[in-house]
Amino acid sequence: MLCTLLPLYASAHNLHLVAQQQGVQLQGDAYYSDMKPAVEHYVGVFKHNDRENPIMESMTDKNGHIALTVPSADKHILVVEGAEGHKVSLEVPHITIADNNSVSQSEFQQLRKDIAQLQDKMYWRDILGGIGYIFGIFGAVVLWRQRNKN
Repeated sequence: MLCTLLPLYASAHNLHLVAQQQGVQLQGDAYYSDMKPAVEHYVGVFKHNDRENPIMESMTDKNGHIALTVPSADKHILVVEGAEGHKVSLEVPHITIADNNSVSQSEFQQLRKDIAQLQDKMYWRDILGGIGYIFGIFGAVVLWRQRNKN
């Protein structure tokens, strides 16, 4: 039974990152699987073709928010490192919001964050489904062994 709960504990503190870039403005949010913000974590911005040397370094704020002005509008890799070895990287997508669009950049970013959080959240149906798979495999093994005895 302990082995079935171990994956739940292991994924309880995954670090997640949602970010976007519009021109030279890079914004995002870092948070853990339990939806708590990644407060004051290291942030590194790397060129797309050079993941060794950061072109910019910063920290997340008290809400896990990232707001940077990068040197160029090129593609960038954003890396957030937290405590206990948690690390996440993301190739930052470029967005273009037309002036005649009724959606602002902050609303668009919030929408992306909400979608990512829904995808990252663990639901009870996932847990019960995983337990069901384990019992199903166990039942198949028992059935196979019973048929081999006869």
